[in-house]
Amino acid sequence: MKISVDGLTATPAVQRYAPGEDWWRPGFPAESGIDELEWVSEPVFDLSLAKVGQNIELSGHFEGAIRTPCGRCLKRYRHALQSAFHLTLAPLSDQVPVDPEGGESLERDGICLGEELESGWYRGDELELDSFLSEVIALAWPAQPVCREDCPGLCPQCGVDRSQTRCECEVAKPESPFAVLEALRGPETGSS
Repeated sequence: MKISVDGLTATPAVQRYAPGEDWWRPGFPAESGIDELEWVSEPVFDLSLAKVGQNIELSGHFEGAIRTPCGRCLKRYRHALQSAFHLTLAPLSDQVPVDPEGGESLERDGICLGEELESGWYRGDELELDSFLSEVIALAWPAQPVCREDCPGLCPQCGVDRSQTRCECEVAKPESPFAVLEALRGPETGSS
């Protein structure tokens, strides 16, 4: 999504941006597992853009839904994603960002984000927001997706889905919380 800096005013301009399913995939490495992603409800951004003095104020809300595997039972389920965000961009004239990645982003998109996702800098008359918006999606992504809070998951011994079948496997409980450490230590060696 490109915006023209000259077209912004102090009165916020409200826009809806629905980029489609695949616009943000190229920003993620292949090993991230992002290829398994299936959008159930495509991402939609409601944005408010304004120029206050020399600063650009961008705020909004993101919603979408994905089908993803549960981290406990491995069944695919629908997971709603949503996030509110706010970004203040200050002009960056002739200064160069300290971070090389920030310099590349400034050249490519016209914006460079700060350490926090709430502030950054811009340069030029046209800004590309797709990298920032993909960060918003990444932050809304569940770290450990579970189909429901009380999902019992798979049995670690026989592998059955414990939400559908009750297994007879016994889970050995150690006598001491330090029993695992004792097992790691291994057999005692002779002392000298």
